[in-house]
Amino acid sequence: MEKGFAHRTGWFHHPERLALLYVILLYGVIAYHFFPWPIAAFDTDLWYHLHGGRYIVEHRALPTNSSFISFITPPRPWVDYYWLFQVLVYRLHATFGYPGLIVLRDIAYLTLITVILAYGYLTYQRDAKRSPVYLVTGFALYALFLFSRYVNVRPHIFSYLLIAMFLLIYEHYPKRAMWLPLLAILWCNLHGAEYPVMLLIGGAYLFEFFINRLRHHHETTNADRAFLIPATLSMWAVFATPHGWKLLTVPFSTGNASLYISEYHQLTSEGLSTLHFTALMPSQRTLFILLLAAACIGVVVSGWRRTLRISHLLMLIGGSILLSKGHRFTYEFALLALPVLAASGPIRASNAAMTPFGLRTVALWAALVVSPFTWLQSAFGHPPRFPMSYRNLPQGVVTFLQYLQVSGPVLNDPSRGGYLQWALHPRQKIFMDMQCPLLFTEEDLYVATNMYTHKNILGNVIAAYEPSFLSVPIENNGFTTLIQEFPEYVLVFFDDAEVLYLNQRHFPALAQRYRLTVLDPFSLFRDADHAPAYQHHREAMLNEGRRVLELYPDCLLLNQIFAFTFNQEKAFDRALPFAEAIIRAYPDSRTGYGMKGDALQGLGLFTQAVDSYRESLRRSRGRLDDVHHSLGKVYRAMGRHRKAYHYFSKAIAPFSADTTVDDLYLLGSSAVLSGKSREGTLFLKFAAQRATPSDQTYPHLKEMKGLDIPLGSLQNDEAGSESTAERSK
Repeated sequence: MEKGFAHRTGWFHHPERLALLYVILLYGVIAYHFFPWPIAAFDTDLWYHLHGGRYIVEHRALPTNSSFISFITPPRPWVDYYWLFQVLVYRLHATFGYPGLIVLRDIAYLTLITVILAYGYLTYQRDAKRSPVYLVTGFALYALFLFSRYVNVRPHIFSYLLIAMFLLIYEHYPKRAMWLPLLAILWCNLHGAEYPVMLLIGGAYLFEFFINRLRHHHETTNADRAFLIPATLSMWAVFATPHGWKLLTVPFSTGNASLYISEYHQLTSEGLSTLHFTALMPSQRTLFILLLAAACIGVVVSGWRRTLRISHLLMLIGGSILLSKGHRFTYEFALLALPVLAASGPIRASNAAMTPFGLRTVALWAALVVSPFTWLQSAFGHPPRFPMSYRNLPQGVVTFLQYLQVSGPVLNDPSRGGYLQWALHPRQKIFMDMQCPLLFTEEDLYVATNMYTHKNILGNVIAAYEPSFLSVPIENNGFTTLIQEFPEYVLVFFDDAEVLYLNQRHFPALAQRYRLTVLDPFSLFRDADHAPAYQHHREAMLNEGRRVLELYPDCLLLNQIFAFTFNQEKAFDRALPFAEAIIRAYPDSRTGYGMKGDALQGLGLFTQAVDSYRESLRRSRGRLDDVHHSLGKVYRAMGRHRKAYHYFSKAIAPFSADTTVDDLYLLGSSAVLSGKSREGTLFLKFAAQRATPSDQTYPHLKEMKGLDIPLGSLQNDEAGSESTAERSK
């Protein structure tokens, strides 16, 4: 049977055709997911690059210290080693807005994976014995591994591309070495701190060149000179920047960065020996482990075949040294390992047509080739709002300060300082951002990250600088108590990322007008059920919330509390607009869809409620009990008891001590009404055991203790559900 299957599928005799078809399909799906992905704040580095570019364009000079963004004194010295990248992104943003940056990022990524594919394909063509399956697998690993790294618009998007281009020229197009000096100059000005990687690549190939000449006693020809001269010149490009020799002082000067920047956390043997899959999808760390393992095997295989090149080995050693500086250098290592991986791939038994696949082999490869597509859909199938998402950004605080049109220093946590410096220019300067230790000192960072939790540190900073505003991370729930020691600062605004305090000595009229006395944003962020805390101050809470929403209608916390409040009060028509506001601002979040489903269910629009809950389900991560529970309730209201029981059984754990009588009753009665009498009887008996003598909610549960279930007692539920379903139709 397997032989017949293989013979009926002639394509499996031509692996090159299959490889080409798969690569084209994967490339298209990657582009489909990548092009519409918006600018999102996984960090705020993009915005300090935009601000740096704006400064350079406006002043026609490079910043030399921290005074262009910070009020810290004395100013910290600065070597702006990515100035050309900053000018480029600022010019693009000024002309095309965020879509221009998205196109730049997309072109850089798609060009990179094209160069990687070309590198592998040329290696394959040079040695026709190479397996096309290996080529395709390598391309898929690299494309997926680098995908999420290119979501952020940062200088590394050019460094990775230039690494691949250098390798392509040195390895396959040495006659095009004339382009190396120009590419090297661009590299050193776009992302100068990466120049050691450029020197590593050039040095490895030049060292190999001279060793081979000495070993074989070859004379230097004109063709050799045409390679040697530009390759050597490219090594001197490190001095072709506005900084001259000063650029040599900045590469990888990470200090103690591994203690406070996650990108510099050290790789551990445990982390490199653990594979993690979710629904057969490898994590980012797992993708790297696979590439690392393949590189190690490649060195062994090439050594055994006696084909291991000196240049390949040197680049792999250099990449391993980079790995010791933190996991952010896994990407450089992966690219530097590309030559070893391409040269050491498995060799086919012959150049003839491939042996037909068996059915089991086809099934295995089908699972492997499908996984990248499912990974892309799972990780990037629901993008944030285009062209930019405000998630994790203090956009509300920025909007409020821009509305006030006043000047004054803003004391801030550095994690979002990149966005604040960009958005608040020119009226406000901030304390610092995360350019540490290359701009700000580690002592600056310690002060900035501890001042909102330690009274003495905050008091010292206030005494030294007397800032007009404090912008505090909303997750810092202990700040409410700490700020009482500094009564001159009053709460005036907040968003989903930060809470703003104003110095009432500087702006007494503004403090009186905008002070928030009822809403506590820290508790809103901490607690899932917001509304009950304000049941005694409902009107005051709503009035203050409306005032914030008038200036910043995208506030997730406030839209959520308004929708929750009105749903609880059964004012479902009033809850619906706030749920839809969440969906507009955060289409990638499940929250808005779930609350919209609750409002639609309350309005009797059950079909639309199901659609909304399903959208929430698609965007859910981790536990889905609440969405399943909501779907069970709406299907029960529609009279579709089989569906209701299906979802209740996913959401309700009948043997858990935390399960309520209500949930046991919903589970048991839905089971009975869907024809599963035995399960339903058991669950209803559980509910009867939990019911108290004074419980009037389900009085007939008292009859069930130790007895067979009285089916007649559920007929009202069934009839009521049928009449409700008719109204829905």
